Amino acid sequence: MSSSNLYKSSYYQVKNDKARVIDSNELIADKMQKLAEILEMDGDENFADDFSYGIAAEQVEALLDDEGEPGAIPDDMVSGNVIKEAPAPRIDTDELIRQAQEEAERIMDEAGAEAERILEEARGEAEALKVQARNEGSQEGYEEGLKRAQAEFQVKEQALEAKERELEDEYNSRYEVMEKELVRDLTEVYEHVLGIDLSDQTNVVINLMKDAIKNIEGGRNFFVHVSSDDYAYVSAFKEEILNSVGGVDSVEIVEDVTLKPSDCFVECESGIYECGLGTELALLKKELRLLSYTNEQ
Repeated sequence: MSSSNLYKSSYYQVKNDKARVIDSNELIADKMQKLAEILEMDGDENFADDFSYGIAAEQVEALLDDEGEPGAIPDDMVSGNVIKEAPAPRIDTDELIRQAQEEAERIMDEAGAEAERILEEARGEAEALKVQARNEGSQEGYEEGLKRAQAEFQVKEQALEAKERELEDEYNSRYEVMEKELVRDLTEVYEHVLGIDLSDQTNVVINLMKDAIKNIEGGRNFFVHVSSDDYAYVSAFKEEILNSVGGVDSVEIVEDVTLKPSDCFVECESGIYECGLGTELALLKKELRLLSYTNEQ
């Protein structure tokens, strides 16, 4: 058998664009005719009178093959009563299945990886949107809360300012009343302690002079120093002062420009004695403080 008539599976391909239609009935009829002629020529030599060979399965398959196509019976393959079948191309189905499985697995792996990538991107975008929404919500909430706090602060500040003005007006009103009451009460205290009338400041100075001269021991001649503002008025009461104290030889009124109104001091043989209104008030204040301290103890 010629090797040129063998077709291996790796050496041929079937192209659908060159396919042709074959009338299988006519081909089978021609091949059956050829087979009958061959059997008649060799029948008497090889078979008994009462026996004839049937057509083998391989021969039937050969009859169905198209002449001139892969699997057709070449003329040199027909010898005697034996028809040899052209070998069919072998296809490795296991290899094809393995390749198909590998391709399917590759496609599945790629599809899974792509799906995972898309899912991961979706998760990232969702998280980014969530963070963005949270930040925007926090910022909006912060601004809204700040505006609300500022509005509440302004309301409270206005209320506080109104209350402050109210308290200030009340304080000023009470201060005026208390000032008048305090002056009246202190005047009564001073008049009671000093035994003088504080309604006339000049008379206060004269009364203080009289009390000072009366209480000074060892003096007979007195020089009373007064301010320029009080000098004229006090000088008019010189005789009255001298007569009221008794046991005094002389009283002289001296104008002292260094003294302030209501200030005075008495000079005599035994010393110098302050007796002005300021001095007496300072002594009274000191006594009141000492009295307050004693009561606290």
